[in-house]
Amino acid sequence: MTSDLPPLKSWQFFKAIAKVLGRSQCHDIFNCSEREFYRWGADPDACGDIRKNPIDLIAAACRKVDLVGHTDIAVAPARILAEPLNCRVTLAPDVEPNRSTLDGECLDDHPALVDFHEGIRRGLSLEAIGALRDKAIQEIEETFVKYREARG
Repeated sequence: MTSDLPPLKSWQFFKAIAKVLGRSQCHDIFNCSEREFYRWGADPDACGDIRKNPIDLIAAACRKVDLVGHTDIAVAPARILAEPLNCRVTLAPDVEPNRSTLDGECLDDHPALVDFHEGIRRGLSLEAIGALRDKAIQEIEETFVKYREARG
């Protein structure tokens, strides 16, 4: 079952799984007191009695390990969590927008997507379609980076 919810913050994840699984099952999974589990699911902006939850602690450790040059180790928890969900974690390539404006980047997206769809319509090889897909994704990533820059 999927949800239309926006991505959850770490504390929202703990609150959500308590609702889905029940607090006692969560207590058993995480081997912690119910009070501790409750603190992990508390909104840090609205509650003074909070604790850093395991996700935040692992994220902090990953940032530190990455900063000292061990990205391979830092990415391991994400890969471990992705595996039971049949997901894959790969490092995103560095993306450099090739247009000076956001509008220019947006205009670059369309031809790449059209080429991808045209290739499918014409029945090109899987390898060719993969290359066209990669080009379209690259163009969209460039637009996203330019948008993020514009938003500050």
